[in-house]
Amino acid sequence: MPLRPLILACALAAATLFSSLTVAAPTPVPGTQITLDPPDGFARADRFPGFQKPESAASIMVTEMPAPYPQIRQAMNEQGLSTRGMTLISSDPVKVGGAEALLLSVGQTANGIEFLKWMIVTGDDKQTVMVVATFPKAAAAQFSEPLKRSVLSMTRDVNAKVDPWDGLQYRVAPGAPLKFAKRISNTVMFNESGALGGNNPSEAIYLVGSSVADPAMADLKTFSEQRAAAMPQVKNFTEMKGRKLKVDGMDAYELVADAADSKTDAPMKFYQTIAKELGGYYIFIGASPAKDGDAMVKTFVAATATFKRVAPGK
Repeated sequence: MPLRPLILACALAAATLFSSLTVAAPTPVPGTQITLDPPDGFARADRFPGFQKPESAASIMVTEMPAPYPQIRQAMNEQGLSTRGMTLISSDPVKVGGAEALLLSVGQTANGIEFLKWMIVTGDDKQTVMVVATFPKAAAAQFSEPLKRSVLSMTRDVNAKVDPWDGLQYRVAPGAPLKFAKRISNTVMFNESGALGGNNPSEAIYLVGSSVADPAMADLKTFSEQRAAAMPQVKNFTEMKGRKLKVDGMDAYELVADAADSKTDAPMKFYQTIAKELGGYYIFIGASPAKDGDAMVKTFVAATATFKRVAPGK
């Protein structure tokens, strides 16, 4: 299945004190090439690369995407943002760390609460970086200026040696033919070549990620089915089968189905497992061309069985 739309969807899906606050020292964001100055009182986030002040529902999230910055920048307009439930307030060209960038102010409503966001989008011909600061609209007087200063403080070291597992609270070790390809925010991606950029429709892809929040769910089976149905890259689910299981001691629900690529109509085998823990959930997604589907589902299932949660910093 085409990889770039899935990358952008993951990134945008995820990028869900008083104005006299002091600003902390420049701080590296674990697992990324980014350094920025979080406002005083913001601590390193556990479930995503960045910082948060949980009691105030304010956060700063960093996402690095293997997609050309000019292409992503073009999508950061009123129409493109509206497809993600965001309303564009302002858009201004700026420079961050000496690089060309776009500073956006947007609004979004989630769970009945109005939020505002300051977003920096920058990068080069190979990679796009998004730094998104989110805060309740009702607390704009407290957070808007400090968080705007914070996202504008970002710098990027393209030569930095980054451990892709740094800051993640889990590990997973898929076997052949899957190879590690890329980490994007709190999600790791594997495919058969171990490389991104080709968007080879004949390759299987496997993703593991964690939620950044704890959504309400009536039951795990219903939530899993709704989560799969909401994926814009996949359509025409048939022969869907589900089962309960345990993943690293967590209650989980697995789905396997025949499906089709939303853009190309190519038949595929779809796999999804969601494992629930206190504070959120982990999601495992696999997609394979139909001709290799049954064998690849076995590979996806075996990969998910290797999943283990780890303490921060391990």
